[in-house]
Amino acid sequence: MENDILISMDFGDTESALTRHEINYDHYQYNNVIIDPMYDFYTTPFSLKGLGDLLLTNGHHGRLPAFKANLMLKYFQKNKIVGYGTLKNAAIDFCALGNCYFELIRNKLGTVLGIRHIPALNMRRMQDGSYCFLQRDDLNQYQFKLIKFPKGKIIHLFDYTCLTQIYGIPYWIGALQSILMGEESRIAVRKTFKNGSYKTTLLAVSGISKDKMTKIEAKLEEKKGIAEVGTMLFDFPTGTDISKAITVLPVGDLTKVDFTQLMNQSASDILEAWGVPPELAGMIPEQNAGSRDLFKIMVQYYEFEIIPFQQLFLVLNDFLPKDSQLVFENEKINTFNTLMPAA
Repeated sequence: MENDILISMDFGDTESALTRHEINYDHYQYNNVIIDPMYDFYTTPFSLKGLGDLLLTNGHHGRLPAFKANLMLKYFQKNKIVGYGTLKNAAIDFCALGNCYFELIRNKLGTVLGIRHIPALNMRRMQDGSYCFLQRDDLNQYQFKLIKFPKGKIIHLFDYTCLTQIYGIPYWIGALQSILMGEESRIAVRKTFKNGSYKTTLLAVSGISKDKMTKIEAKLEEKKGIAEVGTMLFDFPTGTDISKAITVLPVGDLTKVDFTQLMNQSASDILEAWGVPPELAGMIPEQNAGSRDLFKIMVQYYEFEIIPFQQLFLVLNDFLPKDSQLVFENEKINTFNTLMPAA
């Protein structure tokens, strides 16, 4: 029958963190570390590109690697061989990707004259124990040119994990879903403002000719995805019961979802995974309305999180001359108390 019309319309897909940054969920699945059959290096347990992209998806997570690196080097004593920037870049790599690499620069006698940071994103361990840097082919992103380093040239620092002894895994990986939840919640809020609403409805009509139905469909298409308030005119015969001819059926309304709570929960989960007290991140703990002693919080965090982090990098002293050892003057943390305003 002419009036038996079924119209299927696509009102567009939601924009997510995964598609926006070309991130695939496969990047966040643990993969067994195996030998790459083509290049003879060990594959990584997670996509390092995927882990790096996560820094772009969440403001709290993206800021924390640099925050921790800066705090680690707060009382770093100037060194003539190892520069501040070298350690900072390596610390950011370690925090974000779970691994960092240094290249030893020696003279002909074997004395270390310098240490250079090598970006962890493209570093791989070879089957024979040496390391290589993956340089992408300009014409084919899936092809690599391997820049190989001799044994003993690269220092690889990573935290031990029971899953693999070849590479490290960042300790915040357990907060992966919270990182993505925070991003998706912000996108949902932004889309609400952009569209004027985040509601899904079904428009049911009856007693309308196919020609008029086509015109209605065209008008609805014009309104898709833009924040406008419009008016649509329907021409019905005299005496028609409009309430029966047109029915709007609500299907979903995401504006009723408390996205602010979701974003706050995401931020809280991320800080817990990083081991950072919320006060140091500029947040007020929801479960503790009263103010806490910021100096005590800083000292405790520095003692139990930053100093152990520094110890990891002190392994470099095994390769440095005695007059160029890494030194962190951590006793200066007590001067932080003098910077605090009087109660």
